[in-house]
Amino acid sequence: MIFKFPTTIYFGKEHYTEVLEFIVHKRVLIITSKSGRRLHDPIIASLLRDAASQNTLLTISSEITENPTLLEVEAICARAKGERYDLLIAIGGSSVIDSAKAISYMLVSGRDLWSTIQLKKADELEEACIPLLVINSTAGTGSEINNCAVITNEKKKMALITDGIYPKCLWIVPEIMVGLPKIKAAYQYVDCLFHAIEGYLSRGGNTISDIFACECINLCCSQLMDFEYNYDTIHYKSKMALASIYSGLSDMYGGCLSIHSLGHAISGWNNWVEHGLSIAYLARSYYGKLQKMAEGEALQKIVALSRILSKQIGLNIDLKLVEILEVIFNKLDISSRLEEQLYKIEEIGALVVNARDSAGELFYNDPVLFTDNDLKEIFLESILRK
Repeated sequence: MIFKFPTTIYFGKEHYTEVLEFIVHKRVLIITSKSGRRLHDPIIASLLRDAASQNTLLTISSEITENPTLLEVEAICARAKGERYDLLIAIGGSSVIDSAKAISYMLVSGRDLWSTIQLKKADELEEACIPLLVINSTAGTGSEINNCAVITNEKKKMALITDGIYPKCLWIVPEIMVGLPKIKAAYQYVDCLFHAIEGYLSRGGNTISDIFACECINLCCSQLMDFEYNYDTIHYKSKMALASIYSGLSDMYGGCLSIHSLGHAISGWNNWVEHGLSIAYLARSYYGKLQKMAEGEALQKIVALSRILSKQIGLNIDLKLVEILEVIFNKLDISSRLEEQLYKIEEIGALVVNARDSAGELFYNDPVLFTDNDLKEIFLESILRK
């Protein structure tokens, strides 16, 4: 087992000075969302103003959308080519962070990004990417501390994976994270919790990943019952920001399950579908089938997970995993969204192929062997719930 974690984490606005020192006297490219609204946050605006006053050249690119596309990333790289930036800053959530990681790689390598992703040949430049500072505006993705950048192209979501794109520095300021709609907070909660659930059940799991998974689960469960009232408080954002770090580490050292591949197939196919929604949409059917098929050690781990969740939420300890997920989705108030139609029945075969092609490696982490027919049944059962 290899345990590598090269990111320096500053947690709290009191680390303003250290982060400023990391930025000043550099040529900096800032990547943010199309709305650019986080740039107007008082803390971030002050940071950039102070940096600019200390011989720092700042260039801002605000064009990243939900589920960032190859075209968006390539357009930014085309404009930045030859500028010789010393530092990239990602200000935003997972879409912005993933885009910035990919850009940091492309500006150095000069390679075709999609070909590199498809061929899984990014590791040769792992020490050469432009350093990246992440100022995370969401609490739940885990992208802020891993070596993975998920990009969408031609209805496929695939990941660039190389150690060179680990963020050099991460600044977490819960005050920056407030202001998102409740539904967005719910999807981020799902993303965070399910990274940990998957890491805990993964065949690639180990003692270290289990520790991170359990810490994430404990923090998520502690915030569930009062989610409706607390989701936009600094206290909630602080807890979930920490849970997100544990979630990302659980994923990194334990691995995700194939539900992540299936979820990416949905949001790649229909770019308007948020990742957290696609995971929640499939979860009851996926984990129901997983529990029915599991035997021996795999089944014991599922039972153990159910008991951990039940205890932390305060439920009957004998509830099945699927029953616990129903409680979670009800408390997050997203059950009505799970009744929508995110894809058509006639698209299910193509979605299975998409999942295998885009992130087929995740199927090796599954505690059971899913056939294509099993996956089609999961997609079908999920859509027939509406």
